[in-house]
Amino acid sequence: MGKSVIIVGAGVFGLSTALELSRTVDQHEYDNITILDRAMPPVTGGASVDINRIMRPDYADPVYSSMGLEVLKEWQTNPLYRDHFYQSHIMFIAKDNADFRETSQGNLREFGIELKPVKNANDAKKLYPAFDGPLTTAHGYAHENAGWVNAEGAVRSTVGEILRLGKAKFITGEDGTMTELIIENNAVKGVMTASGKVHTADLVVMATGPWTPSLIDCEDNCVAAAQPVAFLQLTPEETRKYSSIPVYLNIDSGFFVFPPTKDGVLKCARHCFGYTNTVARSWGKVSKPLDKPIVSELPEDALKVLREGLKDVFNEDIAKRPFFESRICWYTDTPSGDFTLGYHPKYENLFMCTTGSGHGFKFLPILGKYSTGALFKRLDKKLLDKFSWKTARVTDEMQGDGSRLGAGRQELKKLESRL
Repeated sequence: MGKSVIIVGAGVFGLSTALELSRTVDQHEYDNITILDRAMPPVTGGASVDINRIMRPDYADPVYSSMGLEVLKEWQTNPLYRDHFYQSHIMFIAKDNADFRETSQGNLREFGIELKPVKNANDAKKLYPAFDGPLTTAHGYAHENAGWVNAEGAVRSTVGEILRLGKAKFITGEDGTMTELIIENNAVKGVMTASGKVHTADLVVMATGPWTPSLIDCEDNCVAAAQPVAFLQLTPEETRKYSSIPVYLNIDSGFFVFPPTKDGVLKCARHCFGYTNTVARSWGKVSKPLDKPIVSELPEDALKVLREGLKDVFNEDIAKRPFFESRICWYTDTPSGDFTLGYHPKYENLFMCTTGSGHGFKFLPILGKYSTGALFKRLDKKLLDKFSWKTARVTDEMQGDGSRLGAGRQELKKLESRL
């Protein structure tokens, strides 16, 4: 009989790891795979429950650029995922953040990607005539090796494949809601759940995303931070018109927007340092996600950026249109913006599979290859080191991967009258 593994968390990191372990069950010793979460995925409140996520290879770090191009092929061709992928161009605006822009462009050129320069609004509108707005900060580049993904659909397909393979089981509800680790002599033996039920295993994988710092002492090496997201409805005529726009990402302001869905839903969001929700734990104060992601109104500064972004890209009418839904999406940020795919240095039998840092979802089709590669220490040493437990500490000045500018993190409790 083989060994048992519990994967805590049925988000992108947990599901991709479970799928890869299931696919390769004859190549390793873990034949008893259990996935715990509070609900069956897609789990409401998780980053994986969304109509779209950006698929881009644009990074200042060549490792993630390479991974981005690798996973793009999977989104385009893998039968499990291709129906959830929508190929589109991307326009990357970075007038102020020249270092990130130039480094990202250099990486893409090294990989043979043809880039179209955008030096001003005229350049942008020649490429994409549907843009209505003034595009006042248009300075960057565009290319066609990108798109967006129906996140919820892709997660459902992943869950379906895990169930089809029949090598892993899901436990949900209070029995699947982890409250603490069971630790004996610095060795993790299992997890305690909200119902009081204890699940034991030879290995525990923490794929708990933004809940990670509130479940285990992460030694202040990551922080849960919320990002604002909003949705508005276009008319059929507007939907046809704007379906030709690229994914538009302005990393100076953090504003980004997708082409509309076929139903005319336009999603916009802000990629920023975000908002925290501080709670007390025995190991100190940490940020923890709110129980409900959907909010009645976003923080004022977030609304300002979203409205100004819509006006700059589209027009006054769309910029003033009411949002029919707004929500906050939680990231788990590290100082470097790197994922954590490595063993905990303090506890035996505990593998950390988390810290998506706001850019993890796009890697769903290949992330399990990397997480299990780290789990079994089959990755190249440079990658093992890159994804290992972080030693850098969270600060107000941390820059992540360099793709975010603007104000630092803010505390949600100070803004709670608007939430």
